[in-house]
Amino acid sequence: MRLALAFGLAFALVLFGPPDTGTPAVSHAAAATASSAASAAKTTKGRYTSATRGRIHPSKGRAATTTPRRGWITTVDWTGTGSNRLALGDSAADGGTSGGSVILSGSAFAAAMASSRGAFLRGPLASHLGIEVPATAVTIASVVPTPTLTPSPPPLSPSPPPPARVKVPVLMYHEIGDGPNELYVSVDSFAGQMDLLAKRGFTTVSLDQLYAALVQDGPLPEHPVVLTFDDGYQSAYEVVFPILKKHGFRGVFFVPTQSVGSRNRLTWDQLKEMQAGGMDIESHTEHHVDLEVISSDWTRLAQETSGARETLQSQLGTKVEYFCYPSGRYNDKVLEAVQAAGYKGAFTTKPGWTTSAQSPLEWRRIRINRSDSLAGFGSKLGLEP
Repeated sequence: MRLALAFGLAFALVLFGPPDTGTPAVSHAAAATASSAASAAKTTKGRYTSATRGRIHPSKGRAATTTPRRGWITTVDWTGTGSNRLALGDSAADGGTSGGSVILSGSAFAAAMASSRGAFLRGPLASHLGIEVPATAVTIASVVPTPTLTPSPPPLSPSPPPPARVKVPVLMYHEIGDGPNELYVSVDSFAGQMDLLAKRGFTTVSLDQLYAALVQDGPLPEHPVVLTFDDGYQSAYEVVFPILKKHGFRGVFFVPTQSVGSRNRLTWDQLKEMQAGGMDIESHTEHHVDLEVISSDWTRLAQETSGARETLQSQLGTKVEYFCYPSGRYNDKVLEAVQAAGYKGAFTTKPGWTTSAQSPLEWRRIRINRSDSLAGFGSKLGLEP
């Protein structure tokens, strides 16, 4: 008996080669293997027949069992149950019956054994492999090495961002004048900063020029710079506009539409005069609200983005295609609304130069603060003293 059994096992190994030792996840392919093999086992007698990823061989009415050896799983018996699902036993004594033995690929058994750390599985097989076959019992025997866990490979490092082909400093101002916080830049400081830009050969560019350069590889002057001013304060007309005209510079003014004409804010007539003088007037929502806070209300979000754009275009008679997030606050829903409103580009308050590696809806800017000395201002543009 033992001699015959040893001969049968040796013969199976010679015929099919050593089993796989990997531990892949059990898939529908494994289910198809057992189901197909079970059907073939009922009809095959005395000859080998190909089955889906398996072979059928005659067992002469006996369950295929062997004496376990250390480090090897030698017996796995699948038996039919009343639910027409397969159950697992230690040997034919647990219910294994005749009708044929099926030798599956080692990887299928390795996967099953790995789920129980090398022990014999018990209970409905469906919970492990999801296999359904007719109630006719089929004994499956295989000799596979006890699977070992393979260390997980280290996580892949995130892909580096694409290199920035183009870099442009976009300066961010708010109020020009005396005030209690860093958002205020004194008139003298601002005038000195514009003098420095002119002396160092900087050329101000429009947002259309910036977009064309960053997105479409358009041309730029040798030392480009963009000057932006948020919130539409009166100082933009009374102080900034004359100084920019003196140097032949242009600026970009982000204006909340509902603040136009209110205390210390620009009027529509002033905005039209500035636009006629070469300034860009762009969108800063209607009410300067925190867009993250209202992002769950699409109707309101659309009004603050699309509605503001429509108001500016109606009042100024020109296209408005750029946006600035109030206080730099935004999330994915806000980005979706800004894009849906038809803006080509949008500015955040994230620090840094604006580059071609950034999304056009997440352009960065360089904040100019009240405490910046002239040398500190120059260093933000990469200028040496």
